[in-house]
Amino acid sequence: MIQTIERAGRNALFSSVERFALTAEDQSGLGKMLNEQGRKAVFQQAEQWNKETKRVRNKLRFGTKQIQLAAATFLLIIVSVFLIRMLIKNSGPEQLVAEFFSPFPGIGLVKAGNNGDNAKDSLRSLAAQYYSAEDWENAILQYNALNDGTPDSLSLFFLGNSYLATGDYELAGRSLELFRPMAAVYNLSDPSNWYLALAYLGQQDVEKASKLLDELAQKQTAYGRLAGQLIVEIAADRPALE
Repeated sequence: MIQTIERAGRNALFSSVERFALTAEDQSGLGKMLNEQGRKAVFQQAEQWNKETKRVRNKLRFGTKQIQLAAATFLLIIVSVFLIRMLIKNSGPEQLVAEFFSPFPGIGLVKAGNNGDNAKDSLRSLAAQYYSAEDWENAILQYNALNDGTPDSLSLFFLGNSYLATGDYELAGRSLELFRPMAAVYNLSDPSNWYLALAYLGQQDVEKASKLLDELAQKQTAYGRLAGQLIVEIAADRPALE
């Protein structure tokens, strides 16, 4: 009886141990499976993070290139504007003459030169029409015809203006120099000096131009104010004028 009970107890113990062992084995397998899935999940997450990191890095790299390109473009614009301003600022004598020159409106004064010579009166009238229309080439032809032989004093002034308008500064200077001693007779001393200064400036004779401009700038007149402005511009453009 006792042996029977002991045998039954041993069988029950072995059965429990066996069940426990199987359970532990199952648990170990489940742990391995879970560990394997966990590792795969971790690897997948790491790979996803790596891909995302690369994507963000490429995006940042592309954004950096865009920023660099924008910065380079902006710098190029700034340099271009600076160079353009330098070119405009150091424009040279011809540009200054073009900016400050405006032909003297003197058609009435041309007619005032009437001296009873019908041939010359006709030339003066025709020259005045061309001058008023800013037809400089024909005006020059008529004014030169007036000065063929004995100089026609007043026409020299308008001839000088016409030459200035065409950019022939040397001939403009010659005509205005001839007129200058007679300028006071026609009350044109200041305009005569102003246009002669522009002719000198166009010839890049800054010294002669500045001397006349300094004299004009001392006067409280329209030409005096213009002379003062031109003096400032000449000083600013001195490197281009030398």
